[in-house]
Amino acid sequence: MNKNRGLFILIMKDFDYLALSGQHLLVFTTLHEVGTVTKTAEQLDLTQSTISHSLEKLRLIFDDELFVRSGRSVMPTQKSEYLYQEIKPLLVRLDELTQTQEFKPKLAHFDYTILANDYQVGVFLTQAMQQISAQVASFRLNILPSRKPNIEQLRQHNVDVAFSPFAPDHNDIMSVRLFDDVARCYYDPAYRSPPVTEQDFDNARYVGLSFTKGASASQTDKRIIQAIDANTVIRTNSFATMATFVKGSELIAIVPSKLNTLGFEHLDSVALPYQPTPITMRMLWHKKYQKDPKHQWFREQVIASTDIFRTY
Repeated sequence: MNKNRGLFILIMKDFDYLALSGQHLLVFTTLHEVGTVTKTAEQLDLTQSTISHSLEKLRLIFDDELFVRSGRSVMPTQKSEYLYQEIKPLLVRLDELTQTQEFKPKLAHFDYTILANDYQVGVFLTQAMQQISAQVASFRLNILPSRKPNIEQLRQHNVDVAFSPFAPDHNDIMSVRLFDDVARCYYDPAYRSPPVTEQDFDNARYVGLSFTKGASASQTDKRIIQAIDANTVIRTNSFATMATFVKGSELIAIVPSKLNTLGFEHLDSVALPYQPTPITMRMLWHKKYQKDPKHQWFREQVIASTDIFRTY
């Protein structure tokens, strides 16, 4: 048995299977089903000459007559019968692969990793993920802390989606604007009066974020950011901790205005004495997932959850 198997493998090496095309296989299965070259040509809208050439190539590749004349029709050989049983499901599967995939949320299982900070979680992600999890079969979410988006994590597919105000400058990283926010000054009215003038802001002491120290800014924002950096006495890595330090002190914090949770709801706020550059919140993902139905549906749900914040 092993000797015959070795002989079979040697013979197979002479077969140019790469010479097979989808059209060859379709000609073969159609001829097998309708029984004549004429009907095959009519059904496939091909010439009889094309059918004959395809059949010649198939006979060479499979080293078999495949079809023999039987009156006005043709009859498949034993090998042809076997090949039809193998090739027909293959063509059906190929046809399925070319069809648009229908995504059904109720059958979907999500196990996603995202980059996000507590601002994004507090403002829109908690509600968005609750809405998504209610629509799918199962839902798991791993949230990694986000500062500036780690592009390599998106490229290596360790992260499915990132949220950031920083626009990507890479052709393979896609993004969509979710909404705009604007910075306000938060303070504890029980411990200090609100800063009003630029001089008030210059003289104040601040709580800041560790990952925004020395951050780039527009010309409009640059002076105030330099003052904040110079007068920041506490730096932390989360917005919630900033609110904790402002509460019960004369310290102030400059944070996005939509952040009226995570402790900031217990503080008062005032507008800045200049027109700050809007903060644009974005969702980022790798181009690989651009047309993936599952990933696309997930993004659509996140976008829908931020509709209440969006102004055009």
